[in-house]
Amino acid sequence: ERMEHVAAGPAAGKVAALRARYGRDLLLINFQCPAKGGGSVSVVLWWVMTERAAEDARFTGLWRRFMDSGDDKWRGLRLKMIPCVVEGNFFVKKLLGDRPVLIKAIKTRYHTGPGYIEVVGDILSSKMATNMWRGVESFAKSLVVDLGFVLEAQAEQELPERLMGTVRFHRINLRKAVPPPPTP
Repeated sequence: ERMEHVAAGPAAGKVAALRARYGRDLLLINFQCPAKGGGSVSVVLWWVMTERAAEDARFTGLWRRFMDSGDDKWRGLRLKMIPCVVEGNFFVKKLLGDRPVLIKAIKTRYHTGPGYIEVVGDILSSKMATNMWRGVESFAKSLVVDLGFVLEAQAEQELPERLMGTVRFHRINLRKAVPPPPTP
């Protein structure tokens, strides 16, 4: 099922619990992807800012602007995804590559709330991205893919860039995706 702004809907309780436990900001990346046989599936990734990142004045300045500015165009020029196919066939390695890409390559929406930002990457909005997803999806059970997310530094005072989150997809069976818990 395609989900929008999960942090304020089915995951609101989880967001509140993580904020209460750690006291730091959350980043959610919500990829809305086509599902085999029609429909869609949302792949939602979560991270809590680490203490080390929260103590880094250069990073937190950039992070605050990303989170609080409300300037989606600026956000789209800064958020990068870094893919790395660890295990997979030649076709998928060529398709995904290993170069950082701006998330703005697909239709992107941003939702914010107390202590979080949710980035919705709508793969369904782009024919090219949908075709890439379909190519990767057919090999998913044999793939190991790492993704990293970073805010691009564009000035000396924003360096060094800091990874905000990483995830490893390890031989995923997309047919076993689970629906979110009901909204309370």
